[in-house]
Amino acid sequence: MMKVNDLILKYIANFDTAGSSDRKIDTLLEFSKLGEYLNGSYVDENSKTQKLSKKEMRLLQEVYNEHKNRFTNFAADDSDLPVINTDNAHEYANLADKLFYSGDKDEVSRLTCEKIQKALYKFAIDNGYDLSHLKYDDCDYFFIIREVKNVIRKKQEREELALKTLELIDKPYDNSKLKKSLEEFQANKNNANFVPDQSTGIDFGNGKFDGVATQKTNVCWALAGINSLLTTDEGKLLLKSNHYYDPNSGVFAIHLQEAEDNGLHDGIYFVTPDDIRAEDMGASLAEGDGDITAYLVAVKKYFDEVHQNPKLAQKMEDGGHSVRNLNYGNYGFRFFEILTGGMFSKYGARDIDKPFQNGIGTGTPSEAVNFHNLYDLIKNKSGAVTMAIAEHSISVIGVRDGKLIVQESNNSESFSQDFADKQRNHIIFNRIEDINGAPAYELSEKDFKHYIDAVSFLKWK
Repeated sequence: MMKVNDLILKYIANFDTAGSSDRKIDTLLEFSKLGEYLNGSYVDENSKTQKLSKKEMRLLQEVYNEHKNRFTNFAADDSDLPVINTDNAHEYANLADKLFYSGDKDEVSRLTCEKIQKALYKFAIDNGYDLSHLKYDDCDYFFIIREVKNVIRKKQEREELALKTLELIDKPYDNSKLKKSLEEFQANKNNANFVPDQSTGIDFGNGKFDGVATQKTNVCWALAGINSLLTTDEGKLLLKSNHYYDPNSGVFAIHLQEAEDNGLHDGIYFVTPDDIRAEDMGASLAEGDGDITAYLVAVKKYFDEVHQNPKLAQKMEDGGHSVRNLNYGNYGFRFFEILTGGMFSKYGARDIDKPFQNGIGTGTPSEAVNFHNLYDLIKNKSGAVTMAIAEHSISVIGVRDGKLIVQESNNSESFSQDFADKQRNHIIFNRIEDINGAPAYELSEKDFKHYIDAVSFLKWK
């Protein structure tokens, strides 16, 4: 019994010398474990259960109660919360989760749980997380544990996937694998002749991405992602390294990292000239540059394959990776995800004070999703940016004189009028000269803030 008393005094000494709230909590947790002894038994250093006599129980209760207030007073003090950061938040959330279930038996555990929960709540609010949807009263922070654990888990996933994305750019996918796979594919097709019929007037591609593609259905999100990548050397490299074209047969082998991560035959999809001109494939998606159309067909084949696996489809949807169908109103970041296996987000263009929490994981609270940072990102060719207005995705292809230069996937001559503010008789996108054979438009900072609904970006520098 003497050993238990010594432990209590040791914890008191450790508590008094602990400089930080975090270290005090460690000692407090050790002390709360002594509540086990009050049940009449304890486990010794040899892992054997030892029973206490009534006299030992009475003495232990007296010592425990004598010092308990020192711990409960600290635990109840909201002015001295532990410091939560991205490195320890998940650990603290797990700890609070465990304490919650033992709190009805031990007051120290209950108060410690609430203290940690309050610190987690403060961490979440300070980092811009919206917890307004949680239902709780002022004293019940249980749901915050779950929410912060979920937030931290997603952040960790984003950062891990961001590193993979950076690696893809620094060390491109080895498309010799695509060449080998394509050779095997053609062999398995009994040497079928896939040579494109040029008399159709269809652009079957040439492996160079040297043309313009115009959407036929609601694939503006994918085209916006592709077109924004084509504005920089890094973006082109990312597209070309995941793409192999055989000029002899006109067949493409295209690699989608997300598909590979989901265990779908190394993420490689073959696109033949027949696929590009088929009414239920390429012809229904876009017309123009066959290299771009080939990517759209590959994504369609990927989505179709996911739908054949209901469990995988549900997993993807639950994780925020939409695979409903190619024509579903996604944002440009979805193409970035599919190509790189990363995890990206869209941001409201008017959320000026929101920190970067992008898929590349390099953002800090000092960097905001605002016009100036996006302008610099494009000017320095350090990323790819897409935007959305009225559920239509457009790509940012450059900057000029303090304005963003954008293009849209319909390549429509009437885009300025179609998306004008008719009530104010105001043109949002001012037509300039054609760029790369397609209409281009200027967007001012004022109109960006007022009209743009969402921003998606992939940042690599």
